[in-house]
Amino acid sequence: AVKACDRCVVTTIDPDTASKGKEPLTTLARFRRWDGKTWFAINLIPDSPGAPLHLGDQIEIVEQVQTDEPLC
Repeated sequence: AVKACDRCVVTTIDPDTASKGKEPLTTLARFRRWDGKTWFAINLIPDSPGAPLHLGDQIEIVEQVQTDEPLC
């Protein structure tokens, strides 16, 4: 299963000055915008939870779906 993942606004805050800006969300919104939100990616949810996944592990995509809508 999958769940859409929107982008955190913390990325728009300059860590040195604490001032808020519009980037990188403005740029990202030009490419990944649905339902008034800017989507960053998707979270994959295992069909059979329990086995740990480690950095470097290989995964296999067993099904793909083409859509113009966010997967949520």
